[in-house]
Amino acid sequence: MKDKLVPAVAYMMTEVDYADDIEGWYEVQDEEMQALNDPCNVAAEGLQRLSAYLGEKTTLYSSSNIIKLALESTNWKEQFMGLRFLGMISDACKKQFKKNIDEVTKMCAQGLTSENPRIRYEALQSVGLLMNDLKPTLQTKYHADLVPAFIQLMNNEKHLKMQTQAIACMTSFIKGLIEYEAAEDSEVQTKNKEVILPYTDQIIQSITVLFQRSIDEKYTPLQEEVLATLSCLASLMDK
Repeated sequence: MKDKLVPAVAYMMTEVDYADDIEGWYEVQDEEMQALNDPCNVAAEGLQRLSAYLGEKTTLYSSSNIIKLALESTNWKEQFMGLRFLGMISDACKKQFKKNIDEVTKMCAQGLTSENPRIRYEALQSVGLLMNDLKPTLQTKYHADLVPAFIQLMNNEKHLKMQTQAIACMTSFIKGLIEYEAAEDSEVQTKNKEVILPYTDQIIQSITVLFQRSIDEKYTPLQEEVLATLSCLASLMDK
C-alpha cells in the first residue's frame, strides 16, 4: 500500500491537464474540468474514496511523506499534487488534522502566494476543503493569515477563474463561522461574528467590484459566488 498503490495514485495526480496551456486552462470552467476523465481527476476521486475506506491511520501512514516531499519540490506539478492530495484526504483525516492544524494550515496556505497560478488555484481549493472539514477552528485561529490573503487574491488576480476561486474560499470561510450546531449559544455566535468584523468593509468593497465585473463580462460563476458570499456574510452578521 505505502510503497506501491499510494505512490502510483500520487504520480497519476501529477498528470495535470492543460499543463502547457495556461490560457486554455483559464478559459475552462470548473464544471468542465471536473467532468474530464483525465488521470489527475480520476486519481484524485479514487484517493478520496480510498482514504475513506482505509481510515485515518492507514491513510496518513501511507501518504504523509509523499505530501511533504511534494510540497517541498521545485516541480510545480508535484506541488500541485501535494496540495490536492491534502484536500482529498482532509475529510477522512480530519481528527488528526485538527491535532496538527498548525502544520496542515501552513502547508496549504504557502501555496496562496506562489508565482504559479495553478499552484495558487489548487491551494485555494485545498484550503477550501480544509475549512469545511476543520471548521470553525481553522477560521477562528487563522483568520489573520487567510482572510487578507483571500482579499488580496480577489482584488489582484487578473483572470475571472482565479477571482471566482478566491471568493469561493471566502464563502467557505464565512460559512464555517456559522455554527449551526450551536445556534442557540449566543456566546459562540458573538465570538464567531467578531472574527469577521474587522474585514467586513474590505470584503464588501471587493465583492462590489467583482459583482460589477461579473455582470460586465457575463461570467455567471463569479456572479454566483459573489451572491453566496454576500448571503453568508449577511447571515453571520444577523446572528
